Amino acid sequence: RLFYVVPLALLLIFVLLYFAFDSVKLSALIYTAIPLATIGGIWALWLRDMPFSISAGIGFIALFGVAVLNGIVLIEHFRELHEKYNDMNQLIIQGAKDRMRPVLLTALAAMGGFLPMAVSQSAGAEVQRPLATVVIGGLFTSTLLTLMVIPVLYALYIKPPSRKRKRTGDKNFFFFLFLLGAAFSYPAKAQDGEWKSLLDTAAARHPAILKAEAMLRGAEAQRHGIPEMKKTFITYENDPTNPDPANGYAYKTFTLSQGFKFPSWYAAQKKELDAAYLRQQAMYELEKRRVFREVSLLYFDILYEKNLLRTYNRLDSLYASFEQAARRRYELGESNRLEFLTAQAKRKRIGLKRKQVQTRLENYRRQLTVLLGISSNNKNYIIHSDSLYLLPPPSPDTLDNSYKWLFDAREREAYYGWKKNRRNLLPDWQVSFSYGNNFLPGHSTYRAYMVGIGIPLLGGSRRAAAKRSRLQWESIRYDNLLLQRRLRIQKEKLLNEWNYWQQQAAYYKNEGRKLAAQLFLSAQKAYKAGEIDYFRYVQTLENAMEIETGALEAFHQYNTKAIKLKYLTFN
Repeated sequence: RLFYVVPLALLLIFVLLYFAFDSVKLSALIYTAIPLATIGGIWALWLRDMPFSISAGIGFIALFGVAVLNGIVLIEHFRELHEKYNDMNQLIIQGAKDRMRPVLLTALAAMGGFLPMAVSQSAGAEVQRPLATVVIGGLFTSTLLTLMVIPVLYALYIKPPSRKRKRTGDKNFFFFLFLLGAAFSYPAKAQDGEWKSLLDTAAARHPAILKAEAMLRGAEAQRHGIPEMKKTFITYENDPTNPDPANGYAYKTFTLSQGFKFPSWYAAQKKELDAAYLRQQAMYELEKRRVFREVSLLYFDILYEKNLLRTYNRLDSLYASFEQAARRRYELGESNRLEFLTAQAKRKRIGLKRKQVQTRLENYRRQLTVLLGISSNNKNYIIHSDSLYLLPPPSPDTLDNSYKWLFDAREREAYYGWKKNRRNLLPDWQVSFSYGNNFLPGHSTYRAYMVGIGIPLLGGSRRAAAKRSRLQWESIRYDNLLLQRRLRIQKEKLLNEWNYWQQQAAYYKNEGRKLAAQLFLSAQKAYKAGEIDYFRYVQTLENAMEIETGALEAFHQYNTKAIKLKYLTFN
């Protein structure tokens, strides 16, 4: 049975150490006292020439439990000295000095208690002697080695106080810091890749982008096509009034005729089509920017709501514990009913806020799936990221030149449209070729060439079209100026808002979260110690919660303004 009892005892000792220190590293460090004690127990049995027996095995089990006590005394004092010493060497030396006497007295007291059993010669001593011998020998070696080995291991594997967060013994406090740390983290590659993956999906599936891409391909095809020409006429004429001199029969004449615009008209048309292609290319990029902005805003809305939901879940857990404690205190008569009702009301209020956040989160997720044209059950597009991070500042060059090429393309297209209409006032050209023959015996053939010019003597409509296109060009110039001013005003407004939220985010990152953590910790300690009543406790918790939610709001607004600046549009 010792085959099962000894490992079980060792496992229970480690579990209890972990519950006491909440650290696997510290538990393993104290656990080193067990092999050190085992060496002494085996050595003592060898010196007294005793075999390993059942009583000796039980002695080892008792020894393991007593041996870790010295390590607990020493490690706990080292942890207390973290608040006083910044240098690890000074901490180890002072801690070992302070705890040498308690460690020696604890070991000597236990050894002295087992000494009569070790030297007993009365009836039943055969059972007692191996047990006592193992305990005395093990405590002797474990005590000496604990004072020498554990401090060395502590210095090697435990971080110095300057790099180690102070322990408070309060798990809620650590969880609170974890939440704040998650809210103030920076983008990881996985999160940034997830965002870019959504943008790639939108570029490949969104109907508005696909439509703009099709129109861009159409403009490119028209740009590289054959210039616009007048229709080609083919005529057949049978003229009996002009007989063939060779046989007296009428000629059958075929005529091919082609009209042309003035050459400069084609040059203006080519430049107009080039400008139209550039304008359509700008519209395509503008449509992508608009869709990317919608996707990005929804993505960061989801991250914000997920962080807010996680905060409310933690607060709900805290208020549940507070409600349970208040209920117990009320049942025991230690407090009045008002404390219990207050705790209950606070928890219900947090529960309502949780439901609101859950509803918004689900709405944002559905909007994103509809925008991307995917199924809401598609696991490849579920947002896995949790941290709400700060986006990099927008590039000034991107903001200044984002729409300049669009305005230039619109103006150039209108300008060359006006030039093309003006070229309509110039003469057109006509070229013809005729072939005549009656295909009878003795026939003769004739060929004729004709070049003509068409002068717009009655060109009132053409002049009106040219004037209208000139006015349209001027209108687009003024419209571009108006749009540029609107865009500049919108950009300056967004920049001012972004600068404001950047300052807010920097405050919460550098000072606000620390203040919230201190408020939370102080409230926990003071309420448990009875220094403040439940009203002050709840008020402090709400202040800490307000700071945390304010931090999340600042980060969210900062990212929102950064996205709107990155994908600047007219609305």
